[in-house]
Amino acid sequence: LNLFGMQVGGPLEAFYGHGREGFYNIFNNLRSTAVETAPGMPAARRQRQPVGRVPFVYPRMYEEFSLLYEEIHNISKIDDPTTRDIAGENYIQKQSMGPGQRHANWRSALLVGMLRDSLYLQESGNYWYPSYTSSGNVARRNFQLPSGNKSQLNITDVAGNSIFGGNIIDVPWSSPGANIPRHCQKIDEALFRRHGVHLKHIVVRGAEWDYVTNNRYVGAGTGIANPPFTQYERKIGTNADGTPMQVWVGQINKVPGVTWHIVNDGRDLGAPGSETFSYDIEEGSALFLPEITRDLFEGLIGSEPVVEQVNGPVSVKRGFSAWTTLTPNPSSYESFMLDNFLPCPYVPGSWCYGTVSGF
Repeated sequence: LNLFGMQVGGPLEAFYGHGREGFYNIFNNLRSTAVETAPGMPAARRQRQPVGRVPFVYPRMYEEFSLLYEEIHNISKIDDPTTRDIAGENYIQKQSMGPGQRHANWRSALLVGMLRDSLYLQESGNYWYPSYTSSGNVARRNFQLPSGNKSQLNITDVAGNSIFGGNIIDVPWSSPGANIPRHCQKIDEALFRRHGVHLKHIVVRGAEWDYVTNNRYVGAGTGIANPPFTQYERKIGTNADGTPMQVWVGQINKVPGVTWHIVNDGRDLGAPGSETFSYDIEEGSALFLPEITRDLFEGLIGSEPVVEQVNGPVSVKRGFSAWTTLTPNPSSYESFMLDNFLPCPYVPGSWCYGTVSGF
């Protein structure tokens, strides 16, 4: 979420007054030239650029939890068991952290599903839970990543012709003889030819980064005594869910201008009690991204009307909102969290999610 600026209040959040339904447009990059005309001739008439329109209903997160005042009044402070927690204020504050983390993980799951091309929904009672696998799903959110931008990356041009006549990842990166720098050059060239963007970020797991730094071609030209990378460091910061970042970043000599993100993070997906941990990037896979800009990606937020308490006024909640109400008989504290959010790819062919090893 931080990399894409789609955390709450992030720079790539966008609101266009959709409510809970909307659409976004898809554009293709043009490689054709303008038309010449003879002096004194009228302007050449051209057709407008084709635009694909994608309608959608916003994914919606809405959760509530309740705390009885009679119960929490008798609980000591979580961070100081010897001190009485008056009205449970400390307890309430810390109980609110969990729902906030679940919300950030929900947004992250939507974004990861977009980058993998699909997010699946599994059903449990009246509720849906995101999943990266199609097994047991009731619905699929398809982000229309071209087939050539997946697997071993047989990337095609707009007309559907293979740019390099076959798979770019022709040798697995687990082999020291795989020409990883040339693979990256081809991906950069194909992305530019198809959509006018350059390769800027590569996201891999730790094992794949190890393949890269031990690769014969990556090490060539730096000398046996020199490291193959010009930068390799741990990124310090906080994720959108409040946890420390689990990210390393690096750059290598043979692929200049590209930042490698080594990510071993993930989240528990599935119905409560039966969750399974799912990595953001699958083992043997890599995510190839352009410069992340508003022209290519946005985190769209919707809105809906809400009555926060009985007989209260109606207010429109836009994007993520959280509020609390106090209810009598029995006295309790009700906390709500609501979000309407969709990661939006305006140019679905501008990135790749490839299989780089294990084939």
